[in-house]
Amino acid sequence: MAYTQEGIMAQILVAFGQGTGTIRVSQDAALELRRWYYDAITPTIIDTQWETQAVQLLERAARSAAWRR
Repeated sequence: MAYTQEGIMAQILVAFGQGTGTIRVSQDAALELRRWYYDAITPTIIDTQWETQAVQLLERAARSAAWRR
């Protein structure tokens, strides 16, 4: 399965949401998270790095959200 910029962004948003537990994430917060990360998901990341680094990044996204609770 080929990774896409949208698909990776969706994974980041899901990981962040899982880290928040039962706390509701506002639409503004989700849009801000997308603004920070979407353009950083470059073809280089998609093609050469995501497969090997996804787990670490997604764990950080979840932990970051949990820490902010």
